[in-house]
Amino acid sequence: MKRTIIAILVFGILIGASIWEMHYLVDKIEVLKSGITDIYAYMEQDKQNIDTELNKKLIDDLEKQWDKDKIVMHAILPHSQLNELSYKINALNRHINQNDYNMANTAASAIIKNCEMILSNFLPKIENIL
Repeated sequence: MKRTIIAILVFGILIGASIWEMHYLVDKIEVLKSGITDIYAYMEQDKQNIDTELNKKLIDDLEKQWDKDKIVMHAILPHSQLNELSYKINALNRHINQNDYNMANTAASAIIKNCEMILSNFLPKIENIL
């Protein structure tokens, strides 16, 4: 009887941790995707002058938040995915500061696509279970 209760408790803790992990990851990736989408929209308003103070502040804040979030996410996602996202966020920041619309547009699109791929691969679906 004791073993059954302990097994149920352990199983419940594992399920709870998995649910927390899923919600944490989805929240952080959605925040990143939303922030990049906002920056992308602001860049589209004036393609010749993307190095505005607003864009610089948004990307700096987003990069700082990502650096904090990725510390915990190293336990959830492969390091290569996190490093790739970090590199692309840094590249977007650099391209905005250099006022290079084409490269910034490419970097923003790549970040959004990576976020979508992470979410599609991580959320529970029948394809991911099988």
